[in-house]
Amino acid sequence: MTLNDITVGALDRLDRGHDAQTLEMWRDKLTMFANDALTDLAHAIKPVRTEKALISLDGTIDANAFERDCIGIVSITAYGRDVPFVECGTSGVFKVKAEGSVAVTYAYVPKRLSSPSDVPELPERFHPLIVIYVVARERMSGDISTQKGFAAHMRLYETMKAEMLKKSGSADAYGFINRW
Repeated sequence: MTLNDITVGALDRLDRGHDAQTLEMWRDKLTMFANDALTDLAHAIKPVRTEKALISLDGTIDANAFERDCIGIVSITAYGRDVPFVECGTSGVFKVKAEGSVAVTYAYVPKRLSSPSDVPELPERFHPLIVIYVVARERMSGDISTQKGFAAHMRLYETMKAEMLKKSGSADAYGFINRW
């Protein structure tokens, strides 16, 4: 589902047209709401990716230099083995007991949507939730007559998110990785 599909879906649910002029008029506001949904879902789902990183001379890795916004480090691997690490405060810097290059697996917030052809970096089954969230936020920001639909849409969003999260992962997919 692209950002354009999300916008059209939200406008449909809001009973507004989705011709070119209407899309252009609502694009910025609904894109902002879609990006808020991405952030909320990322904190719930915690998608992961792996990047190579160089350890500085003082034995640290700066998570702020990663391609995506880091929510938390899952594991750090050097020479095929997990290495211990500890977070140094809240600055996004991690102390590592290794040297050179390492592979860092971390939970992240997906890249923000901006172009109509952008696709959210979340599993596809979560994309319809973005539409529901966008509708809820637009209902909340409207006049008094449209605000009553906000609670129902937000409740639907939270319920569906909780159900989908229950079905994510498997019993053997959990464990303690960082044992420092």
